Amino acid sequence: MIPSPKDPSYLSALLTFERAAFHLSFTKAAVDLGVTPSAVSHRIAALEAALQRKLFVRQTRALRLSREGAALAAGVAEIWGNLQELTTRMTATDVLRVSLGPYFSSSWLMPRLHEFERQNPTMRVELVHAAGAPDLRNADLAIFWAGAGLASENAELLFEMTCVPVAMPGLCHQDAFIDAGVAPLHYRDRSAWRAWLETTAQPTGFADEGDVFDDPHLLFEAAAHGRGVAMGLLPFISNLLTAGRLVAVSNHAIPSPESYLMKVVDPSKPAAHLFADWVRDAIRAEASGPAVI
Repeated sequence: MIPSPKDPSYLSALLTFERAAFHLSFTKAAVDLGVTPSAVSHRIAALEAALQRKLFVRQTRALRLSREGAALAAGVAEIWGNLQELTTRMTATDVLRVSLGPYFSSSWLMPRLHEFERQNPTMRVELVHAAGAPDLRNADLAIFWAGAGLASENAELLFEMTCVPVAMPGLCHQDAFIDAGVAPLHYRDRSAWRAWLETTAQPTGFADEGDVFDDPHLLFEAAAHGRGVAMGLLPFISNLLTAGRLVAVSNHAIPSPESYLMKVVDPSKPAAHLFADWVRDAIRAEASGPAVI
């Protein structure tokens, strides 16, 4: 009967066989495995009995593989080589845990993360998604949405972001949406609209109307389908503007009172600094490109 791979003695016999086939010596195989030559001989004999095949041709002063033994040795050597390569990669991988919000993850990081991992093949980035406050207990680095004034030596401002009203193409004329009966759409609260209306000397009561969304993806989908005018954040909606799903409906853009900040939570971890440098470089490279408004 062919032995079951679930039987630990079968796996042990295969390992013993691999060492004996490699050295063509039970004595040298025993040294590698830390057992006696007699134990090696018994394991090989048990494997041959289970397979009903002679794996070695035993001679007085030499040991060589039989035809079946050579075929098994080639297969086992390939499997053991693959396992060694896999375990080497696993133990060499440096895991970096990054805490961030779902919107930043899907709209900015996800489309670019493969490039970072391509440049750093021994590093694996594990994303810890947290809506609102970052999960600093379980992360090496955090990217989070907060007031730009919170930037400090420990939390740096990532983007110079601007707010501009956006809507479905053709929904309303430029800078005429307030009197056109088009509702404002809000993310989490009405503060972004109020800040824009105050800065542009528009009636702030307009911000009291319209729906409030907890998910920015839903907010911009609602705007793209004509439900109202959303306060868009550049550069994060550049792809929607480029695709023509949304258009700016005002020439007035104001600095965002909030933005994305980045904090290296574990300064002792080199991978955190490497990732932070890559994020900064990517943002600088894209900022040097053409603006989309």
